[in-house]
Amino acid sequence: MALLVAAALPFIVGLTVFETIGYRHLLEERGKYHHMEALTLARALDQAADAVGGQIHTWLAAQPALGEFTVARNRETAGLPGERIVAETRRLEALWPTLPEDDPLLTGVLWNPGAESLARFQSLNPAVAEILATDVHGRLIAATGKSSDFDQADEDWWRKGAALGKGQVWTDILRFDASSEVFSLDVIVPLHQGGALAGVVKVSVDVTSLFGGLAFDGGAAGERWEIVLPDGLVLASSRGGFVPGGKRFPQEAVRRMGVQGHGWMVTDYPDEDRRLTGFVTLGPETGTESAHVLFSSRREDVVAPLQR
Repeated sequence: MALLVAAALPFIVGLTVFETIGYRHLLEERGKYHHMEALTLARALDQAADAVGGQIHTWLAAQPALGEFTVARNRETAGLPGERIVAETRRLEALWPTLPEDDPLLTGVLWNPGAESLARFQSLNPAVAEILATDVHGRLIAATGKSSDFDQADEDWWRKGAALGKGQVWTDILRFDASSEVFSLDVIVPLHQGGALAGVVKVSVDVTSLFGGLAFDGGAAGERWEIVLPDGLVLASSRGGFVPGGKRFPQEAVRRMGVQGHGWMVTDYPDEDRRLTGFVTLGPETGTESAHVLFSSRREDVVAPLQR
């Protein structure tokens, strides 16, 4: 009996080593695939946002109401001393948060030819949560709703937009928009009169709407797309119809994603089986991640070929 055990031992050890190496190799190969799927989703979100930029450019060219209104508003401040414009802007900024709905300053922003044109564009594009337009000084002149601020010139998106050339588009990182109360990708386009800057337009696109508009057919196979915020909140998931559900991702996994930026890992989901998860972090070039894009499937499904 001892001889049989001794003879079988090398085979058993070899089989164990083979299965271990095979398991690691399979996980690594499938992990790379999951990482690429997450990267594909991140790129698809960027492309969807870029498409909105193209659409708003086309709209503004075909519907000149906003451009004409912006030029007219700029004429009102043409020739005025810069100090006077700054002082008036500060005065209006201080009044803005407490303005009642029927105040002439507020209605003048929400009800004018430029704002009406933006509202029509929004009605044709359900993913658009809010649109703001400013004059050459960064002061709000047209909007689809009341924004949190009147003066936009100190915002990073406005400075980036003012520096863009005619026909260019810039997409901001994913962030919470206080005015529209959604997590949005802000698409920024400049307005020009001839070769000079006339104003800047910000189109806030609800990221959950973008996410839901992407084709996904992996649910039946146990696969899942998700966007997870830096605090672990699951912003959108293919499992829940891309509607925020209040669930949270494991904090240790979120921390690891923030450190690595992209890659794959095996994750212990709360109240679920372990999942193989590929991830890509959005916004690392800014120094602070804005969200993590995930593609995952059940680990048991991944290693099933080794268990046959």
